[in-house]
Amino acid sequence: MQVLKAGVAVEAGEVVDAACLSVSALDAYVEAELASAAAEGLMVSLHLKATMMKVSDPVLFGRVVSVFFKVRAGPGWGQGFRVKGLGFRI
Repeated sequence: MQVLKAGVAVEAGEVVDAACLSVSALDAYVEAELASAAAEGLMVSLHLKATMMKVSDPVLFGRVVSVFFKVRAGPGWGQGFRVKGLGFRI
């Protein structure tokens, strides 16, 4: 067992759950799927579980959008936003 965060108070019998996802692995997967869909002339649609929208889905959605624009517009796609003073955390 590995302690991920010390000092988290739990009651007897309470279930504590956590997950970890590699951003680089997610980006590589999304990029490969977008390339595959483009090669086959398919449309891509992203569906996320509505109950998770407060926590993980904005991060997942942001990664997919980031990879989509990187594939479609090239690696410097976000520069236009930065020039205008807009930022994003992806």
